Amino acid sequence: MGEENQAQIKNEARDVRRLYSALREVESNVEMNLLADAIRIELKHARDRIFYLCSFMFGRKAILNARRIILQKNESKLPYAIETLDTILPREIKSILLPLAEDLSGSEACKKIGIDEKISIKELSESSQGWLKICAEGDAMYSTVEKVLILKSVNLFKSTPDDALAELSEIISEVEVPAGKNIVMKGEPGSSMFIIVNGKVAVVDGERVINTLGERSVFGELALLDTEPRSATIQALEDTLLFRLDQEPFYELMSDRIEVAMGTIQMLAGNLRARVREVMELHGKIS
Repeated sequence: MGEENQAQIKNEARDVRRLYSALREVESNVEMNLLADAIRIELKHARDRIFYLCSFMFGRKAILNARRIILQKNESKLPYAIETLDTILPREIKSILLPLAEDLSGSEACKKIGIDEKISIKELSESSQGWLKICAEGDAMYSTVEKVLILKSVNLFKSTPDDALAELSEIISEVEVPAGKNIVMKGEPGSSMFIIVNGKVAVVDGERVINTLGERSVFGELALLDTEPRSATIQALEDTLLFRLDQEPFYELMSDRIEVAMGTIQMLAGNLRARVREVMELHGKIS
């Protein structure tokens, strides 16, 4: 088991060197921000894997406690966590893990670790997978990147990592709705949430227009968690492009991605606070 863990750590260390080399090449280029962020996400995943592998070999409690302090960005305890790792880890492991723990830039990490080799974006693409590969390939997978950028602009997903949004983009459907057409009807069961990509819609109850919603607005979000009848009719005021997210695949993604679940909880809590404020303001006007 020890030899197997050491071999895995060596593989992770090799990947970390490759990622830092790539980050050094792109981090100063504004047009490469999305790729740089994707590399940073992969570095964080590598950091966590190395922490867990080390916890089986060098003292589980001390290693995981140091990891917790680093993840919490506890400035007062961070020197203690770094000192703990510096004391108990062998040189070849801490030379990789400490720069990851300190959240250094690509240039700083390459200098500290001693990385001289360079890696091209093409080489990075060929040796990567998932969201990092999509970003490295650029225009070849632009539709996925475009979806992620749109999702990032929606409050519900603003704190969700890009790689999780890439997974989310695979389960959303694009829906085109002509002006005047109803998208959902009051009273019908619902199990889908919608994001307005382009266009404008009206929230209608009978003959009364309650609200209008534009680009990047979300409606039907409660249907992701509860299939109760829709509380209002939504009608397209102009030709509208929507992203539709259905309940079942969203549940599957939430079970794998705690960040998506947390974003959903935060959104619902924000909506609840807004409704409470509205009730309190109405109560103040009445009284």
